[in-house]
Amino acid sequence: MNPELLKYLVFGFGLGTALFSATFADDLMNPNFYRKCLTAGIISFALGLTFELTNFFNVSNGMTLLIMSAALLHLIPFELFRRLFKHYTGTNPYITSASSSTGGTPIGGFWHKYPRNRKIQSSDFAFSFLQALVPIFTFMLLVFLIKN
Repeated sequence: MNPELLKYLVFGFGLGTALFSATFADDLMNPNFYRKCLTAGIISFALGLTFELTNFFNVSNGMTLLIMSAALLHLIPFELFRRLFKHYTGTNPYITSASSSTGGTPIGGFWHKYPRNRKIQSSDFAFSFLQALVPIFTFMLLVFLIKN
């Protein structure tokens, strides 16, 4: 197989697992879905580590591992923020959307539906922004550090 094609396939898998888990963030509240995403993220990380240690793709040191770790860069902070949120509020957070408002009813995901007895709180917005933006800025910072 052409090494350049393999690089695009492998990097596509790494970034695809990250995009999938970020796109379906509502469903990460479902333990089965989270475990499946985490498993795919760990597989992606293991592939990245293997290709990084062998320098198979001949890219900047650390870049292969970073790209292949993108899913874990989303899933680990998500779970950390979820646990912190639950510790301080006593309930699981809601992922808010552009149409969400404080006191409104949350919109569930495909595999996870939120209970109707709790309304959206302002802290849910904080959780949503953190779980979405911290991984992006972490990824950008690491790319900057690797390139410089």
